[in-house]
Amino acid sequence: MAIIFRGTLPTFLRGNYSETPQETKITSGNDTGRPKTRERFTDACQYISGKIQVTTAQSATFKTFYHTDTANGALEFTFPHPVDGDITVIFDGAYAINDAGNGLWDIAFKLLRLP
Repeated sequence: MAIIFRGTLPTFLRGNYSETPQETKITSGNDTGRPKTRERFTDACQYISGKIQVTTAQSATFKTFYHTDTANGALEFTFPHPVDGDITVIFDGAYAINDAGNGLWDIAFKLLRLP
């Protein structure tokens, strides 16, 4: 069964979105001259981090998605990428919820985009 990020939740706020590719090369030094560089593997993951702002009800929905649907972040799921469309990801650690005021909550979390 495919797990899909819940449509009732917003995707990342653009000002808080960050994406970093995993390093795929290895460099080894020589006694003299320039270092040798080679590709370690051809398919790499990407680290994605960001924050969404939600209502109290959406906060409960997110917690249910994390704890139940993805088994505390252990299962991969489909997430809407702002450029590439739907991608397959897994949570990269736990989330953090902070009070944004006026009944809103900021939820920060990290994802690992799978190749």
